[in-house]
Amino acid sequence: MVREVEPENYKKVSQILLPKDYIRYKLSGKYVTEVSDASGTILMDITSRNWSDEILDGLKISKDLLPQVYESAEVTSYVNYSASSLTGLAKGIPIVGGASDNAAGAVGSGIVKERLLSDSIGTRSLS
Repeated sequence: MVREVEPENYKKVSQILLPKDYIRYKLSGKYVTEVSDASGTILMDITSRNWSDEILDGLKISKDLLPQVYESAEVTSYVNYSASSLTGLAKGIPIVGGASDNAAGAVGSGIVKERLLSDSIGTRSLS
C-alpha cells in the first residue's frame, strides 16, 4: 500500500477517487461515487450500500478520504462555472452517478428487474 511504501505521499492524500469520480470532481467540485463501481473497491458494505466501517478500520483507511456514495441513477452533482468555461459544457448540466461496465451492460441488455440474469466473462487482449 502507498501508506507503507510511500508514507510521505500518503500524508498528502486528501481524497480517494475512482477515475470517473475524478472527472466528476473536475466538472463539479464534488467528491462522490456510485454503488456499482464503489462495490468493486472491496471497501463497501454492499447491504448498507455504503463504505464498510469494519473493512476501513481493518485497513486503517479514514472514511473521510472516501467520497459520498450514491445510487447509480441519482443526480450527484452539476457542471460548475469553472468546468463550463473550460469545456464549453453548459453550467448546471446534471451529472448522474454512472455505472461500472458490467452494471451498465446489464441495463443495456434489459436486465432491469428480478429473475433476469446476465453473465459476463470479460475480455482479454493478446500482445
